[in-house]
Amino acid sequence: MKILLFLILLCLSLKVPAQSNAQLGGCSGSVLRMPGMSGTDRALMLTNGHCLPLEFPSRQKSSVAKQVTDKKIYQDIFLYKSDLDLGARFSARRILYAAMLPRDLALIEMEQTFDDLSRLGYKTFELSPTPPKRGDVLSFHSLYMQRESVCEIEKALPLLREEIFATKDVLRIKSTPGCQLDHGNSGTAGTKGDLIYALAFTRYDGNGPDCSLNNPCEGTQAQGTTAKVGQAYIYATDFLFACYNEGLKKFDFAQPQCREALAKLAPPP
Repeated sequence: MKILLFLILLCLSLKVPAQSNAQLGGCSGSVLRMPGMSGTDRALMLTNGHCLPLEFPSRQKSSVAKQVTDKKIYQDIFLYKSDLDLGARFSARRILYAAMLPRDLALIEMEQTFDDLSRLGYKTFELSPTPPKRGDVLSFHSLYMQRESVCEIEKALPLLREEIFATKDVLRIKSTPGCQLDHGNSGTAGTKGDLIYALAFTRYDGNGPDCSLNNPCEGTQAQGTTAKVGQAYIYATDFLFACYNEGLKKFDFAQPQCREALAKLAPPP
């Protein structure tokens, strides 16, 4: 009976397309499709900047402030349809954008098109044009950790400080047994339905000095307010619309409205 039930669930998982959750390196990611993009366009992968094999993060401000655009990258991406799926290997083609400041963000172009993924039974996420707010509940499905967390947004923070990093407009999520965003959840999208609202990017470990790497402090004071062990943080992703040209069906991180949007997210030097 147990074997029969497993086979039924396996068949259902293969017949019904699921969101394209991904594993890349020691992080997670999601396949993203923007308005106006066609099936023949190359698929996009959204994750954190620190998830990529680049020069950052480092302890030099000149490095973490650097933005990488239009750079070839050779990295395997594993996509999963469900928790019962063994996953399939795909390839990253180039980095459209990656940075650690003012947002720990990476947008990758894959070798495969959206039609390629669709024929294999994958579907994609879209980006929410509105940010999440306090009290909203988001799902974080990390394929690297093989776990889904359901998390409530507890508070909006003006600034989060972590070693040489300072991140403006951060969202703190409520730590509960059903919401545990450990390391490996980096780059995991916070979703409702098929929409991406936020990305997970850091947590407080408690294994080092306050305000050090992986031990962020809340607030603008010299020491800030320390978090409890296991406290995780996310940021909203709706600002990416300012960097997307729907007419050309591509991202342009050099366009004025994008630079303005990024500047609003950056704390004073």
